[in-house]
Amino acid sequence: MADVLRPLCSMRLRVATLNVWAVPFLAERVGARMREIGRRLDGLALDVIGFQEVWTPRARRALIAAGSQAGLVHVWHRKRWVIGSGLLVLSRLPFDQARFNRFALRGGTSEKSEWLGGKGFAEIVLRTPAGPIAIADTHLHAGTVREGEVGARALRIAQIVELAGWVRPRSEPVLVLGDLNCQNGEPEHEVLSGLTALRDLAAETGSALPTALHDNPYRLDSPKPDRRIDYVWARDGEQLGVHPVSVGRVFAEPFAIDGHVAACSDHAGVLAELEVTPAAHSAPPRADGAAISLASRLLAEGARSARRERRADREDAGIGVVAAALAVTGSRARPISRRSVLRHALSLAALAALAPSLEASLSSEWIAPSEIGAFAKAQALLASMRDR
Repeated sequence: MADVLRPLCSMRLRVATLNVWAVPFLAERVGARMREIGRRLDGLALDVIGFQEVWTPRARRALIAAGSQAGLVHVWHRKRWVIGSGLLVLSRLPFDQARFNRFALRGGTSEKSEWLGGKGFAEIVLRTPAGPIAIADTHLHAGTVREGEVGARALRIAQIVELAGWVRPRSEPVLVLGDLNCQNGEPEHEVLSGLTALRDLAAETGSALPTALHDNPYRLDSPKPDRRIDYVWARDGEQLGVHPVSVGRVFAEPFAIDGHVAACSDHAGVLAELEVTPAAHSAPPRADGAAISLASRLLAEGARSARRERRADREDAGIGVVAAALAVTGSRARPISRRSVLRHALSLAALAALAPSLEASLSSEWIAPSEIGAFAKAQALLASMRDR
């Protein structure tokens, strides 16, 4: 009861996000880059930061240690060796709640590496002097939208619908941090805003700077132009409003590793300074009808694409099994030369023919059904937002 009667107060909050690109075997100079990120943390005077792609235990330990030195002593990460999340949240303020919500659609038949990545969002409720503030740290599906295809975009839309299902009923102010793999003006951006009333704070303050930069030393060979795909979004609560004071790019300045130009990551980060103030109670905004219609259309197209992929995988699986059977039959025949080299070669051919069919079988009978079912669940969740 004391908490209910406690008068609300105003406060400043500094929040940031950064995709650190700590990917095993693929990322460059992870240890040196994590040390540089840690060195810069202290000077930012942050209250909370959400990281993405913290895929190695060594990178996670380095960032946690550096955060502790910077006063970010409260830590959340998903403690999994396999199929984790790559997410890490460090905070100066204590957590009233911290948990992980795994997306039903983490990838699909055409993006199996994403499917294995355990995509989702960290749900954090901060205990602050002004009152509780809910934060989501996330990394949406990273697939590229190719001409004439909607698969990657539909997957991100499904993830956004799930995220919206968490944001919409909350009474606290909500912040969403992370790498959303979409840009302002694209359907994902429109759907997230329309379903949740979240505001893109960089756009709101006229500070919409790209975060995936072509002059980044790790993107010099990329054919893609500069893009803004990393965000801090906010929505007012029933009793507290969130007002951006400033939004800027951080962790973007180059530095040297062994005499070579380097960067903290292949992304720049985003830092938002916010003013949290008491606000009059207002009913949660209704979901925008245009956003619902757009999301519904893309989810339907994604489900159709998944069904087509499943049919193609089933055909590939059948062809592979037949090819393997023929190779095995050939390996059992007694060749005229009777040379064992030939027999071994035919056996290897059987295995080579069977391996793709096993992958296709896995995709068609395990991944695809869960993908199709998840699209249906996203449609049902979206339909429930029409009247609320």
